[in-house]
Amino acid sequence: MTTTRDRDSERAAEQWLRNNGFPTSVSPAVRRRRLAVRTAPVFVGLSALAVEVALLVTGWTFFDSWRNGNALRHAVYLLMFPIGVLAPILLMWLVGRVLAALPRGTRPAAAAALSGGAVIGAGCLIHGEITHTAATTAAVTVIGALVTGAVAVAVAYWGAGTIPRWAAGQALRQLASVWAFVGKMIPMLVLTILFFLCAPEAWQLAASMSRVRLWESVLVLAGAGGVFMVVSAIDNVGKARRTAHAPGERFIPLKTLEKVNAVGLVVIVQFIQAFLLAVMTFLFFTILACVLVPHEVMITWVCNDAHGAAACTTDPQLAVGGASRATGTGPWLAQGSLFRLPIPFLPQVLIQVCILIAAIAAVAFVGSSVVESQHHQDFYEPILRHVDKVMEHRDRYLGDTARGDPGSSSA
Repeated sequence: MTTTRDRDSERAAEQWLRNNGFPTSVSPAVRRRRLAVRTAPVFVGLSALAVEVALLVTGWTFFDSWRNGNALRHAVYLLMFPIGVLAPILLMWLVGRVLAALPRGTRPAAAAALSGGAVIGAGCLIHGEITHTAATTAAVTVIGALVTGAVAVAVAYWGAGTIPRWAAGQALRQLASVWAFVGKMIPMLVLTILFFLCAPEAWQLAASMSRVRLWESVLVLAGAGGVFMVVSAIDNVGKARRTAHAPGERFIPLKTLEKVNAVGLVVIVQFIQAFLLAVMTFLFFTILACVLVPHEVMITWVCNDAHGAAACTTDPQLAVGGASRATGTGPWLAQGSLFRLPIPFLPQVLIQVCILIAAIAAVAFVGSSVVESQHHQDFYEPILRHVDKVMEHRDRYLGDTARGDPGSSSA
């Protein structure tokens, strides 16, 4: 007979899997347990996200013109985006804490009340924004509530909400060790990518690209890096599963969704590492470019190109030997901006070049951490060890659950 201690141990093992980003192995019976209560925070968060999207779509023109007032307004405008991303997450966390603090018997009713309040609140906030009549508003609200409810139930049932929470914890851990991380990677990047900063062709390429084309190039590089991360994660997770078990040891094959979950753990951590490296590389090479490449050299490199020449002007007063000397009064040699926020003392072309370098460095890091032995040991093997540990707990949990002996699955 299952005792209270056994149930507590089983729940501890299930919670360990959730906390470590692997909820797909939790048994279906556990996923159905208190599903309505676990759905309410997700439903409220998704409703808040829908309201934000509605306000953004209808108020984009206003916000875009409002930010042009001064630098302070522009900074507030930029802060709206991270706040908009974090607000639904914080709201989900707050609703979950409130429900957890209530007596167990009152939680279903409170969850239903919160979900109903979210529907009414979302309907009132979007009224008059996207729709113009009460009937249309009611129809949009009902359809939106049904779709949001279905998504919320699926997220709560599979425990998908625990994966972003685990990813946030991983991001904080990586951020806490960012200096050690940069100390290992920046020397390698200086040796391999410094030539890009000193190549006139790189500056001419950056000067010939619009900011839209630049971000499109960054997205292409990110997509290539993402594909490489997924392919290498599939190969390495499968290889780890084959080599981590001794002959005769219990081995429970992964289901399709569990394979996706395991690969996702590797990709999430590697993406966080690559993103942090890109940011630090951009900052480092921006400072290095200011010191290493004088403004006169930028002018020479950019204006010697056919595209760059169109962006430069000539000053007859600076003529030397009967020839006009190009000056940095073109758009790519004027004061730069990042996310439309002016950056004093930095030419636009310098910012463009450093963005390209950061994107290339991130992709190079992904490849080196998977292939090169030292970087593989420093950055990739710890991820695989974490996944191996999760797999061991998963095998014990499923094996003990199948035997009806949850007490030995304690994590």
